[in-house]
Amino acid sequence: MMVERKHFLFPGDIQPKGGPFIFMRKTVSYLINRFSFENLKFNKDIIYPTRLDLKVFQNLEKLDKFILKSAGYENIS
Repeated sequence: MMVERKHFLFPGDIQPKGGPFIFMRKTVSYLINRFSFENLKFNKDIIYPTRLDLKVFQNLEKLDKFILKSAGYENIS
């Protein structure tokens, strides 16, 4: 039963080749209420990124480059 569920949740025909990521079938649906834009207030001040923000963006750019090169998982970590 668990093997059948694995094959259902992670179908082999849509999985990327040679990457550290896999696609999982979504089995849940959510009802999202409309957003109230009237209550949204914008701040006119500029919010500058912190060191942590910059580090996160650097890591995302690095990960994007690895994905574009189809790098193996052992090279990403």
